[in-house]
Amino acid sequence: IPSRSNTGHEILNGANHLSVSFAVLPFQQTTSSTHLISKNNSFSVALQPDQTLTIEVTTLLLNGKMKNFSIDSIGYPLPLNQWSHLAFNFSPETGVFKLFKNGTLLKSQTISPHSILNIDSSPVLIGPNTRS
Repeated sequence: IPSRSNTGHEILNGANHLSVSFAVLPFQQTTSSTHLISKNNSFSVALQPDQTLTIEVTTLLLNGKMKNFSIDSIGYPLPLNQWSHLAFNFSPETGVFKLFKNGTLLKSQTISPHSILNIDSSPVLIGPNTRS
């Protein structure tokens, strides 16, 4: 990957496959979404008031148009005051998006075969209420 941040870290510019892994400790219920991780026009992860996750991904289709997809963990809320290890990945060849919680596959969804992620040189923002 040719692009780097000003600190020298990779910034995912030009990446096709994507795997993101993180841990979350919800300690109180909220009345609105809390953004946890985001990358401008690429992907975002938000914790919803019902303690479920919503992940949004933007892909580029073969015709050059951008398309947004969303996957959620409805039915699999995160427990309060307990760490949960979460991960998601996307394969452009198959268009399959997978969401895992504590190593268990929660959802697998085909969102767009033969598309690529809309990944650019913008930074990945991590932390509560980050939104690019």
